[in-house]
Amino acid sequence: MSHPKVLNEMHSKHILGSYKGDPVGLDRQKICMLTVAVSQVLGLTGPGGAYMTTRSLKHIYEQRTAAEYQLILDKLHSLLRRPQEVYLNKPEKRGTHCLVGALRGQEYICVIEIVSEREIEIATVFERRERYLDHGRGCVLLWSWGDGTNSHRIVLDADACQSSNNPQ
Repeated sequence: MSHPKVLNEMHSKHILGSYKGDPVGLDRQKICMLTVAVSQVLGLTGPGGAYMTTRSLKHIYEQRTAAEYQLILDKLHSLLRRPQEVYLNKPEKRGTHCLVGALRGQEYICVIEIVSEREIEIATVFERRERYLDHGRGCVLLWSWGDGTNSHRIVLDADACQSSNNPQ
């Protein structure tokens, strides 16, 4: 099942018609597979799966406008598969990493938790705030596409090949 359909179905089944603070049914669905490159940056052992829980979906629903929420439902998979930057999250925050990328031209931060060596869960998604990603406040840039040329992808893939050929 494709990502937008999965998230929209989760919304219809668990979130639609609920009020702020209402509990929701427990569910966890796979929304996409991560690319090998993104999985490598996150330290996963292979191409990882990205999952969303109803708890996180309800949190996003309660914090975003209707239009922004629908955009996240429809386009989140593109940010997960092709982030422009990957940060190590602040130690005191929920989630280990921040994936940053554009959704219809607007930059968003997707905070994720690594839950196993091949799975991540989305904790939250919100519009990019520079003060959140400021290194002085705890976030550390791990990787960036830079100008988006192939050279950045080649370097990342070369690092992935070296790591898999030289186990420590």
